[in-house]
Amino acid sequence: MKVFFNEDIFISGEDWNPGSSEVIIEAILQLWHSLNCFNFHIDPTVYYSSSGLARLFANLEILDSLSDYSLTNPIDQLRRMLDDISAVNWNLNPRQKPDHNYYFLSGGGAISHYVNGTTVAEAAENKFLGEQVALLNLAPSQYNETNPIHINRSRINPPSEILICALTIIDTKDATVAFVKEHRKIRTFNWNPKHGENGKGMIANKGEVVSPLECSKEEAAQLLPEAVAFRKTSELYAFDTDRNKYIVFKAENTPDNKFHPYHPINQDEIPGEIKKFLNG
Repeated sequence: MKVFFNEDIFISGEDWNPGSSEVIIEAILQLWHSLNCFNFHIDPTVYYSSSGLARLFANLEILDSLSDYSLTNPIDQLRRMLDDISAVNWNLNPRQKPDHNYYFLSGGGAISHYVNGTTVAEAAENKFLGEQVALLNLAPSQYNETNPIHINRSRINPPSEILICALTIIDTKDATVAFVKEHRKIRTFNWNPKHGENGKGMIANKGEVVSPLECSKEEAAQLLPEAVAFRKTSELYAFDTDRNKYIVFKAENTPDNKFHPYHPINQDEIPGEIKKFLNG
């Protein structure tokens, strides 16, 4: 599963230069929240274009007026977020074919825009190659659900070849989470008798303290689809509202992606970032 951050705002490729820093800050803050999801929904790999980002940032000169660049400038925050989620610069290893042209089709296919070398074309090529792909946009983007992203890929020289694909668009935190849930690897619930059930029946070796499963197996299974990770950890975490406690799903590293649940005796072992995200 791959998500491509689309730096282009206008289909024509023109620069985005809004009249106030507030507009930019609001758009990038919304993007930041979407990207932050990938710290906790870790199945996709996020891609961006370093050249596309540089072009976008270079034209947002109005942000130079902000007094504390390192703390309040959203560009700096966005760069740190891309680093936190281990986003990949696709410019270093593009998959677009040099002997093909890529066109964005609009107006029901009546109008085409040349998009070679853009993130939109890179996302399309990955989809042509069989990947699950979504395009993550800044909020003001003209690439949106009312203007569906259909990309035509055509071979420049004979033999002729024309393929058309539609790209999924995500531009909010909720849409990001929904896309990941739909396409991630299926999770399999597995009850481990060691942790008991309903706070009873734990099985411990001599001198071992075992965290209990304080709910029923059925209740725990309902929480598994909502559980989140944190930056490539093997555990998943959810909040059990009925018991006002966090529950951990331990990965068993099996081919069918099994997880077994328990409520940690020491709730402080839950990462603070997880608590903040689940309570946000």
